[in-house]
Amino acid sequence: METGRVLVEINSRYFRPAAVDLLLGDPSKAERVLVWKRKVDFKGLVRMLARADIESMGEG
Repeated sequence: METGRVLVEINSRYFRPAAVDLLLGDPSKAERVLVWKRKVDFKGLVRMLARADIESMGEG
């Protein structure tokens, strides 16, 4: 049901680009400050992402 009232206002200056050229992460501060240990190494993460992509295409 439309009322004509504005319930949410969006400002496009807060949008992030859909495709980012370079993403970098460094877990060393979390490891040091939070005494956090990662469970998946980089190669394992790549495997997980590739498997998810393949499954989403219906080929896994």
